[in-house]
Amino acid sequence: MAQTLEPVRAPGTAHLFVPGPATQAAICPAAVVLATDKTPSGASEPWHTADCIHGSDGQQHGAQRTRRKFSAEFKREAVELVRTSGKSIADVAAELGISDTSLGNWVRQARVDDGERDGVSSDERERLRTLEQENAHLRMERDLLKRTVAFWVKEST
Repeated sequence: MAQTLEPVRAPGTAHLFVPGPATQAAICPAAVVLATDKTPSGASEPWHTADCIHGSDGQQHGAQRTRRKFSAEFKREAVELVRTSGKSIADVAAELGISDTSLGNWVRQARVDDGERDGVSSDERERLRTLEQENAHLRMERDLLKRTVAFWVKEST
């Protein structure tokens, strides 16, 4: 039987808290920090914010963010809008309904790609990623060959 946890508003604050059993403190880092405090009702058990509700199955439930993916075209157009509109990154991000941090990262990367700023360009980053994958594959093959040779040497003696 799953226990349902009802959010409680802490007196004098805008924060919602969810009381939980002591075992949840080990699961949720936020609960570990908050475990020494008293819950809004005055109990000394760990409690969770509304963003970190854990069910009896140990999985996080409640308000979870899903990672959104944006096309390269959308990113280019958003960066161009920042450059041509004269508006701040935060204003354009709010108009587009995206995080100003994400838009700022896209603008910074576009400046690097255009040579306006020092840093690793997107092409260099892709090349580096490809080389790292190839390197990992070659290491795996080398280790497999080492084990094979060691096996054959052991079998032949």
